[in-house]
Amino acid sequence: MQLAIYKKGSDTPVAQGDGSATLTGLAPETDVAAGDYQAALFDGTDYGNKVDVPAFKTLPDYAAKGKTAGATDGAAGKPAADTSAQPKAYQDAYTAAYTPAKAKYDSDKAAAAAKAAADKAAKDKTDGTTAGKADGDAGHAAADLTGKSKDYSDAYTAAYTPAKAAYDAAHPAAPAFDPTGATKPTDANTVADITAWLDAHSIDHTGKTVKADLLALVPTA
Repeated sequence: MQLAIYKKGSDTPVAQGDGSATLTGLAPETDVAAGDYQAALFDGTDYGNKVDVPAFKTLPDYAAKGKTAGATDGAAGKPAADTSAQPKAYQDAYTAAYTPAKAKYDSDKAAAAAKAAADKAAKDKTDGTTAGKADGDAGHAAADLTGKSKDYSDAYTAAYTPAKAAYDAAHPAAPAFDPTGATKPTDANTVADITAWLDAHSIDHTGKTVKADLLALVPTA
């Protein structure tokens, strides 16, 4: 025995099958009123009387829903959802959409991280070069690079070394003060220089610690 389904007012079945019939072409999740379709039995020769099909609602498009959910989760970088309670059509569509979307998310994230690292390295090199050259040109001691990145440190050193060498070549150090020599100490010398000169020339400076008082002991002639 077959079941035939008719559109109301039509004598031509729109679906027919053994024991059951499947309507196609209806939009998903559509409410169908009672009597919009009618059913009749077919014994292979004759059709029985038509009866109204009760109201019903068409099934969701599980494949479309799965595809949308999978693509959305993948694009957001979320872990794959547990779809075990969903129909197979939903599960398959979810996985098919999620996999490439998640792969693209991961690839884009990795590319962004690599670009950020490259940009930071380039900035550190530029900053290190600028700072190293500035310190070298000014004749400063090399900066403490503790906590600086390798890119910064390497660039600093590479710029500082030749700049400091050029500064030193252009500004040779003054000869060290010789307390045994004939050159007398002046206010430009340290207290240690002055007392060493006085000692070397056998001049008593007992009790004298102030530079001006020590210099007063240096003969002017």
